[in-house]
Amino acid sequence: MDTTVLVPARSLLSFDCGLGWSLVSKFANLCTQFPTFPVEARRFDEDFIRRQLLCAMHDLWMISTAQARLAWMKEQAVNDAPLRMRWSSYAALDIESWHGQFRSLLDYAAKVLRELAQSRRGFKDWSFTELWQKASGKTIDREGGEPKDTLDRREGSSQEFEEIVGTDWLELLKSATWYPQIVSIRDQTVHFGAQTLVFGEGSDGILFQVMGKRANRLAQQEPILMFNENVVYFDRYAAYFMACLLSWLEKFASVAYSRLGMMEMPGSLVAHFGFEVLATWLDDLIGRAKQA
Repeated sequence: MDTTVLVPARSLLSFDCGLGWSLVSKFANLCTQFPTFPVEARRFDEDFIRRQLLCAMHDLWMISTAQARLAWMKEQAVNDAPLRMRWSSYAALDIESWHGQFRSLLDYAAKVLRELAQSRRGFKDWSFTELWQKASGKTIDREGGEPKDTLDRREGSSQEFEEIVGTDWLELLKSATWYPQIVSIRDQTVHFGAQTLVFGEGSDGILFQVMGKRANRLAQQEPILMFNENVVYFDRYAAYFMACLLSWLEKFASVAYSRLGMMEMPGSLVAHFGFEVLATWLDDLIGRAKQA
């Protein structure tokens, strides 16, 4: 678990008296202030890129909304008896949605990567999962285990892929070492009958686990994220993976600016009430990481 991403990710979140909590980042700027190029200067399908970026930002808003609703329900369930009875079902739904939106956001990023690849020749409409596997040379285990070496290791295949996407995109894809668990849980719950379980009451915290079809635990993490050996604190889990995502998206924006032939723009501000929840969760996890 790479805790070095926590503080840089937290630095992207700030409070403004007029706007409330905001994300100030290069990725937000890329999504919301994407330039319009003169027709004669266009090298890519800018309209396509703009649509994908806006969809990615929408997913980020939905992720933030799910986090805020979980935090709100947890507090409300303490004194609201009907909500307390339904807490585990409502929370499980939001946690599954969170994983789905997380994966969706990265698939939009994959479409941008395709448009800005070094060579469109040979580039298929690969999902983020397929891009990650090609870059890493590993296959993601849908059962939640460690990624395994790809069986097809043809000599030159890695070099061919690098020539298609470019070294900068290749290195960025390889750096997303946190991705396999997220996509394994998403795929298992959507396609293979895995179940998200929430334990206890809201007053106990947001405690969850995802059980695979073979009754295997899919959400297994470092001790700092765990309530016990079987159950995970969702707030700590989400804070860690969101830190990974936000840090990765900043690097993504830098590569995109370079590919577009533009200077990197200063961070743009995007407000959302859910960023307060993420900031709180990150502060808590940062404190625990320092004590570990």
